[in-house]
Amino acid sequence: MRIAAREDHLVVISDIHLGHPCYRHGNRLTDFLRRYHDRGYSICINGDGLDILQTSFLRIARDVPPLLNLLRSYADSGRNVYYVIGNHDLVLEHFMDDFRFMLIVPFLNLRSGDARIRIEHGYIYDPFFVGKAERYELLTYVAGLVVKAFPPLYGGWMAMERRRNNRLQRRARAPGIDGEHPALRRAAERILERGFDAVVFGHTHFPGRVELERGSYLNTGSWLSRMYSVIIDQGALSLESI
Repeated sequence: MRIAAREDHLVVISDIHLGHPCYRHGNRLTDFLRRYHDRGYSICINGDGLDILQTSFLRIARDVPPLLNLLRSYADSGRNVYYVIGNHDLVLEHFMDDFRFMLIVPFLNLRSGDARIRIEHGYIYDPFFVGKAERYELLTYVAGLVVKAFPPLYGGWMAMERRRNNRLQRRARAPGIDGEHPALRRAAERILERGFDAVVFGHTHFPGRVELERGSYLNTGSWLSRMYSVIIDQGALSLESI
């Protein structure tokens, strides 16, 4: 399995959640991907591009083909397409190395310029997912049904998560990205200690950037709420709103 890559120009997005009841950004996604294709970038989808847990066959059939066609255009133009597996698309583990135009990986160790960058979805650092995986999957499925019936509940849930996690950050005296559980910052710090210059996660749906003692930690947010991308140019990383 190839988990190492070198790219001078790479754009990273995550948590598109194609097929989710709250996903409404098909045109913005295709416009975004075309723009960076035309600029000569490779692309990395850092987990949960598909939402296998909270979808239906009809929504997947509607949302996925335009994305696959655009990703094929990257590959046809000689650019690389990386897909990092997330917790909502774990089923893709069965297809590692089987896609001709896409490299499916559990994480990506990237060299760009003089920088070493770790790109990983981040779900394995979520205390709730790791400690109670079966309950997490059940609650995620139920939440999908509830949000389908009443989509505004998603925003309320995220606001509650932000308040709870910010309280945990204050107690731990370890400020991180607004809204995130402090475990994500601690995970980024441990990865940076292994010689990386930057860490890029998704999963939490809270975008942001934090400068830590040994390097940078960035999160790209979610296409269900606040959409951001990480743009990597010769080792320099920038977090940009979509």
